Amino acid sequence: MPIARKLPAGDYWIGNDSTPNASPRHMRRFIGDVWIDQDLLSWRAFEAFVTSGGYADSLWWRAADGNPFSDSAQPASVDNRCETIRQMTLADAPVSWQLPRGDLPALGLTWFEAAAVCHFSGARLPFEAEWETAMAAGLLQRANPALSAAAQEWCFDGYASRYWRADSGVRGRAWLAGQKVTVRGYRSTEPTLGLTARRPADPSSGNAGCGFRRVWERAPNS
Repeated sequence: MPIARKLPAGDYWIGNDSTPNASPRHMRRFIGDVWIDQDLLSWRAFEAFVTSGGYADSLWWRAADGNPFSDSAQPASVDNRCETIRQMTLADAPVSWQLPRGDLPALGLTWFEAAAVCHFSGARLPFEAEWETAMAAGLLQRANPALSAAAQEWCFDGYASRYWRADSGVRGRAWLAGQKVTVRGYRSTEPTLGLTARRPADPSSGNAGCGFRRVWERAPNS
């Protein structure tokens, strides 16, 4: 069973004064607890979405404002898309992980696909401030960039060059149509920037080695 770790409400330091687009280091107040996947979403959880008709159900393919994603968000062929994701998952999984395929993280999904899987689970993607705080607190398991490219993760936010200024609320600013989205985590070429490194990405791109986690605003299965 996937493990969801509680990130309690409170005041947390985030940011990094030495990273231009993550500065300055500052305090962020979270109002309300959230629960976040300890591990990247697994292939088994992705399969549950697929076999339940998740690709065909428009209910899951919507932005935070309720508007549907563009038609291009959903693939023309689900079978072909799943095979591509399967190949990327297996290609990026280092031998040292020694996990059954179902337990491997599902890698290479687009942001749109990741968001739909989260909606299907009654969850959402993490805001980047939540991701950074939970990672810094040691609540999350992360891949080692020396072993795999699977070290970057989709976040819920639309990208802004100075994320601390872009946030209008206490957690973040959800992506809306026309924006880039935010990717957090390691880059294989910049392993020392893992916790605060951030970059923009096209939500329709299936980044090889990019995984994601789910966040619930109430305890899952409660």
